[in-house]
Amino acid sequence: MMKNKAILDAILSTGPDAIIRIDRDGSILDFLGAAEQMFQHSAEEIGGQPVECLMPDLHADRHAGYVDAYLENHDPTLPQFDRPLKAKRKDGTVFPVEIALSRIGEGDHIQFVGIIRDITRRTENQKRLLDMQSDLDVARRNSALTELSTQIAHELNQPLTAVANYMDALELKLARLQTIEVSDLTSLATRAAEQARLAGSIVTRLRETLAPADIDLRPGDFHEAVRQVMAALIASIGANDIDIVVEHLGEGREVSFDQVQLHQLLTNLVLNAVTALDQAKVKQLVITSEVRENEVELRVTDTGPGVPDDHKTSIFDSFVSGSLDRLGLGLAVAKRIAKAHSGKLWVEDGPEGGAVFRLVLPLS
Repeated sequence: MMKNKAILDAILSTGPDAIIRIDRDGSILDFLGAAEQMFQHSAEEIGGQPVECLMPDLHADRHAGYVDAYLENHDPTLPQFDRPLKAKRKDGTVFPVEIALSRIGEGDHIQFVGIIRDITRRTENQKRLLDMQSDLDVARRNSALTELSTQIAHELNQPLTAVANYMDALELKLARLQTIEVSDLTSLATRAAEQARLAGSIVTRLRETLAPADIDLRPGDFHEAVRQVMAALIASIGANDIDIVVEHLGEGREVSFDQVQLHQLLTNLVLNAVTALDQAKVKQLVITSEVRENEVELRVTDTGPGVPDDHKTSIFDSFVSGSLDRLGLGLAVAKRIAKAHSGKLWVEDGPEGGAVFRLVLPLS
């Protein structure tokens, strides 16, 4: 019996959850587990106090109503672990919790035992992941627009320049003729040349407006950054039939990189690999971050069909069929990000088939 009590005491003293027992009126009878640490109250001072003192005003006002409804209607609407609520520490700090309640006894001797779990860290992680995803969405849209405007500028500037040159030549030849009608034609040619140049300047201005912003280089743990990105991706892509392995080689150290752009690059490479694995018999994806003396490397290895030799370079061009998205911009954006970091990005054959996309960034 003493041994069982010692085991129970050890569990209660080391568990991460607070355990609180209250009576029918909501007075605190027991304050166990991590309760003192979580709420900053000692068991002695909190004993006999109303449990509402551990709740923000909104929940405190509703608590008695929850209990009354449960007792009168036998309706188990009391909060369980899948229902996030708020709690209040001694200093007034409000923090998110999950609560599971169970009833003990009957009639006038009824009591409730609550297990309270502090989910502050989980909530912060979820917010950080949502913020990262929001930043990534913005960066992806801007990158796609940048690639698109660059291609438009490249494709349209040449013919527009040619039109302007032809019009200039036509204007010179027409100017040699001395008739009123020809002077009218000369005026029209001049205006056409002006409009062609205007169109060219508009396209150039569009490209300059959508040019990628300077990268925001900040020191950070390269391994941890890759770990966070993959945690968000694994939760969002829903690739349950793919064996995803994340490994880290070399000791973690601070590296200067743009967090959002690294997220974007790795996301593009992973989604490209997931697409490649659609028809593969063996679906495995290995993400490797490696820190070496003078550089860091990120490898995305898949067991898909691989990339043909004559396509290994062009696959990073914009609007290439087979890229990760319908516009064919994903790998082009990844290449641009690598270049902005003075790094290199290329693809090679995997050791057992498939493809390995390799990003190498210098530490200096």
